[in-house]
Amino acid sequence: MDGTLDCGEALAGERARLLAFASPGVAGRTEDHFRQVKLLFSGVYNWEKGPWRPFATFGAGVYFVRLHLDDATDPPGETRGGLNFGGGAEFLLNIQSAIKTELRWDVVSHPTGLPDATGLTFTVGYKRYF
Repeated sequence: MDGTLDCGEALAGERARLLAFASPGVAGRTEDHFRQVKLLFSGVYNWEKGPWRPFATFGAGVYFVRLHLDDATDPPGETRGGLNFGGGAEFLLNIQSAIKTELRWDVVSHPTGLPDATGLTFTVGYKRYF
């Protein structure tokens, strides 16, 4: 099925990344953190090339962001919208498992005067099919 999308397989694989959590430092300061929880809705297109399965992904999401300050009262959190796109590859170990790598860029809305939540994510992991 070269060049086709297997919806059941793609959606099952994406279930693990619907929610993600990050806590990077703010403006190079390690005391203050910018926390975000992501609820992502992505479509995946993959190619079957033997044991290798390269894929491309594109989607949208809701980003729940909040500053956590070390020495001050934390400001209230906010909800932002954004887009994500990227790609990666899976290497099939057998019929039920694979090693997966992915590089994803999240472009998040950036209100004036607030920190930017846009960023790059690299993921490596083990994937098991049911």
